[in-house]
Amino acid sequence: MFDNLIAPPNRSMRWSDPGYDSPPEDQFALVGHPIVNDRLGFVFHEACWALLEEALRPAPVPLPRMYAVNRSLPLPYESACHSWGHDYAGLVIVDDENYFPWEDRFQDLRNYTDPHPVFSRNPYRVAEVDDILGRAPEEPPAPVKLQNSHPTSEAMRDCFAALPAEICAAIAMYLPVADMLRARLASRAFWPIFHDQQFWAAQFKQSGERSWLFEARRDALPRDWRSLYRQTSDARIGPGLRNRQRVWRLIQGVVDILDLSWTDLETARTPDAIHCIEATADLTDRLVVASRVEALQAAFDASTADYS
Repeated sequence: MFDNLIAPPNRSMRWSDPGYDSPPEDQFALVGHPIVNDRLGFVFHEACWALLEEALRPAPVPLPRMYAVNRSLPLPYESACHSWGHDYAGLVIVDDENYFPWEDRFQDLRNYTDPHPVFSRNPYRVAEVDDILGRAPEEPPAPVKLQNSHPTSEAMRDCFAALPAEICAAIAMYLPVADMLRARLASRAFWPIFHDQQFWAAQFKQSGERSWLFEARRDALPRDWRSLYRQTSDARIGPGLRNRQRVWRLIQGVVDILDLSWTDLETARTPDAIHCIEATADLTDRLVVASRVEALQAAFDASTADYS
């Protein structure tokens, strides 16, 4: 399935670049397969890799860290690909009961049913995006003007009413949109947030609910961000953007893993420390390490026999 894989060593090049003739010395093998040219690697969908680059922008994808993460993933003996441990948001069936460690516990739904139109769309290049960003913004309803009135007993118990509007706006930035709308029902202090363009624009930033529409961040054109948020609701977008949503949410988990850092801790030299072994996803490596631990334990027992 993945024989004769060739890719240029330069990360800025593509296999389809003019003048690149796919020399045999650039051939590599997948991890878990016989090594070729002293090169091992992993295979990604081009669209998924492009979305990962967008999720990490402006920083590049940390290739050494990405390789280490992929190297740590389980690689079933009967599978050509490593396992991320999830069902790709409904694309496969995960069997957590009837399988052995060397078997692949994932079954592709496309082997049993016709592929869902959402899963078959390119999640990176979506023609619908240009149409959405080019639409005239919907006319927003006129803001409701609050009438000044004498404070009631309920208003006096509203702790947010005593805060400046800027503080309430800052609090709203940390809330999901659904929670912000609920806050408007609980406190009049959050009513103006519904008409705040900064709040809606924040939903399209890297950490926002619409961060997957990264094209909206590429230009400085004035927009009605609340209207754009409404136009990109689940009920209004097509299969292409729904597939992007699916992949983008999975990629956020990868981004979180890439952000993890290793902290070295000194391990006390005790007899129990000899049992500390490196975790690995490769069953063969695990057995080799286990045999080495047993040998070290036997040597330790022999060296301390005179003191027992």
